[in-house]
Amino acid sequence: MRRLGPMVSAIGLRYSAIIIQFALVLLVSRHTSTTTAGTYFIIFGWVNSTYFIAGLGLPDGLVREISHLASTGGEAAIRPLMLRAVGLFAVLTLATAAAGILGAQAFGFAPGLVLWVAAWWLCYAINFFCAQSLLALGRPTAGSFFFYPALNISLLFTLFPYLLFTRNEPVEHLLAAAITGAAPMALIAGSALATALRRMDRPAGTEAPPVALGAVMSLGFRIAVARVAQTAIYWIPTWIAGGVLMPAAAAVLGLAARLNNAVAAVMAAIRFIVRPQIVAAAARDDWQTISRNARMISTLASGAVLLAILVYLAIGRPLIVGIFGASYAGAFLPLLILLFGTLAEATGGVVDEVLKMTGNASFVLGTLLCVVAGEALFSWAGGRHGLLWLAAAQSLALACLYGTQISFAKWRRGVLLLPMLSPATMKGAVRALRQRTA
Repeated sequence: MRRLGPMVSAIGLRYSAIIIQFALVLLVSRHTSTTTAGTYFIIFGWVNSTYFIAGLGLPDGLVREISHLASTGGEAAIRPLMLRAVGLFAVLTLATAAAGILGAQAFGFAPGLVLWVAAWWLCYAINFFCAQSLLALGRPTAGSFFFYPALNISLLFTLFPYLLFTRNEPVEHLLAAAITGAAPMALIAGSALATALRRMDRPAGTEAPPVALGAVMSLGFRIAVARVAQTAIYWIPTWIAGGVLMPAAAAVLGLAARLNNAVAAVMAAIRFIVRPQIVAAAARDDWQTISRNARMISTLASGAVLLAILVYLAIGRPLIVGIFGASYAGAFLPLLILLFGTLAEATGGVVDEVLKMTGNASFVLGTLLCVVAGEALFSWAGGRHGLLWLAAAQSLALACLYGTQISFAKWRRGVLLLPMLSPATMKGAVRALRQRTA
């Protein structure tokens, strides 16, 4: 499992976090009012969508730059680059958090709530930087752990006990319990990165010219904004449900979104882990390998989503009512619609990462911003029609996004990154999988 191992471990870590999130959603839905649950989902969605911008693109830029240096004989420049990046990230992230606090208070949000949200956001930002850095330094399993599961695991020791023994507490108390676990985990992530930097080899007698951090951030910023836009696609319907309808509606749609995320998580894990491989293949101009790997991923992912849809149609409604209660029965049809959007995403596979890592980050960002704007307008214009309209807005947005990117990859690079549907190509995917696991 030389090549497949990191991908399998990334997916495993992602789904361990999904199980924790599932249990957390269950506790929030059972132990708080729909108003508190809706507010919690709205805040969680905002934090989960915006922490990527921490460092203004520096974390994502490091993955690309360090992978490129490692593939082209520039190892001597990696450690000095990382040390300078740590200091710059700290300054930029604190400045961003301060600007967010001032902006939120200017719009009239409660100061206490704003400070709790900012502290939670900082924990996510630190974990994200450390995860990206560890991935870039050739530690994909550690990077995958801190990127997503780490903060969820921390909730087992703080937010979970709090919810088990209290009921209908204000959302500020939920945030305080979450931060009590998240802050120590952020320190652990920082320690893991510091250890990795101390253990790096220092090539004797070699001096590499310093890499300009501005150039690293130039690419990274576009990728970071694209991440924010990509994540916002999944939360815009919930935010608008809370604003146009009511927090209780946001709770129902937020529950559907979290359950849909359990199916979509496999693609998020693969996207995180596959980028250095894309950069290395692109440096060799090996588009045959990029195409074969991308199509194999989309084949397996779309098959898994189709299976999930069939299972959901058979037993989804009684499961939702039985597990989360009658108050959330209305989540059944919105979740079904959301799953078809996830199928469109799985069909696209890693086409977005292929484009971003091979010089087309601006196009990916442009398509994302257009799709997010269209989804927001569509949702706001028809949000009063109910949750089905809002769920359809998300699914249509994903279908438009990946359809556009697949078409661009075909035009720009001559590769059609679609699932392997013919018997011959399916056999090729199986052969490739066997070779990787040999």
